[in-house]
Parts: sequence; C-alpha cells; structure tokens
Amino acid sequence: MKYQPFEFTNELREKITITESKLKQLRRIIFKDYHILFSRKDIEFDVFFEREGLDLFTPPYHSALSVGIVGNDDEMVHTLWIWECERSFLGLPVTTHIPGSKVSGNLSDQTSDQIEEELREVIEEFLSEV
Repeated sequence: MKYQPFEFTNELREKITITESKLKQLRRIIFKDYHILFSRKDIEFDVFFEREGLDLFTPPYHSALSVGIVGNDDEMVHTLWIWECERSFLGLPVTTHIPGSKVSGNLSDQTSDQIEEELREVIEEFLSEV
C-alpha cells in the first residue's frame, strides 16, 4: 500500500515497527525449523532480516525478510519486502534531494501469517526438488 508524507503518522510508524518485530521473530522460528533439514543435505540455508536506513520515514529506508539457499548446483534467494521509503523524481528513484522530487512509502499488504506461509511454501518446494 502506497503512502504519501502527510500519511506518515505515529500509528503507521507503530504498525511498521510491530510488523518488523514480528518478522524478526519469524526469522528465528523458520531458521530453527529448517536449518537441520538443510544441513543434513549439505545445503547452506539462512533467513535474513534486512534493514537499510535509520528512520522509517526518511529515504532511503527499506526492510525485508529473505531466505537464502545454496546447494550443490542450485542457488535461491527469495525476498519479501516489508516497508520502503524512497525519494523519486519523475517516477524514477533518486538518492539525493532534487527540487520537485517526492517522498513516498510502500508497505506490504501481506500479513505476517501470509509472509510465513509464502516463505514455508518456497522452502518446502526447494526441499522437494533436492
């Protein structure tokens, strides 16, 4: 869901912070659930919570949850973004303030349960193929 700066409220900040916190916990749970299965097959597996930026409402900021799997002949990274705040000029992302550029935010529409379900499906699919 797209947000404009006038919609950057404390309620939105709290919603993003809670979602990021839930997904950090989910990261640990998924890693714990699957790490042993992958290590038995001699496949590297990790789940990453990524965050770039200091303030949720100051570009560039983004947060995401990723699964990385590296096998003998196969490699996969699946990333689900959570929140992204960026500056754009004429629809193109820019890193510096240019007169006329605009700040916007984009929050994933998926709930933490939906994200967990998607990640587990991706992992299970990979496991079934090796």
